[in-house]
Amino acid sequence: MKYNTETHSLEAIKHLQRCIDKGSIVEIIEKRKSKSVSQNAYLHAILDLAAIYFGLTSKGLKKIMKGTAYLLPEYSWVLESVRFGVEIYRSTSTYNMYEESLFIEHVRNFSQLHDCYLPTANEYKQSQLEYDNEIEMQSRYL
Repeated sequence: MKYNTETHSLEAIKHLQRCIDKGSIVEIIEKRKSKSVSQNAYLHAILDLAAIYFGLTSKGLKKIMKGTAYLLPEYSWVLESVRFGVEIYRSTSTYNMYEESLFIEHVRNFSQLHDCYLPTANEYKQSQLEYDNEIEMQSRYL
């Protein structure tokens, strides 16, 4: 059973108490809001723009961004596992809204440290056609 804690917290507590009274095994999972399509489009646009600047493929830049994010304690969730000594990072498609926001911030901060300015989400929306055209012109390298 799923409950929105903002509106149905009492029902959720009652349901949990019934399960406890019965001696049931209970699994509680926090579900965060999923990311929006526009947030995902923005992430991939800034990854493409940074890849163009750094002369990398989008895939290569994502690996670098995830690897550098993993070095920061607040981004430890990007690492899925280590197999045979190789770090396996989570796909950005599995990020929730909060994780994607953190990753976007990391990409922008990392790029800024290396003299690559990436537009904010609002700047991207205002000039989306120009940015998308630049990405399109460079797409064969991405």
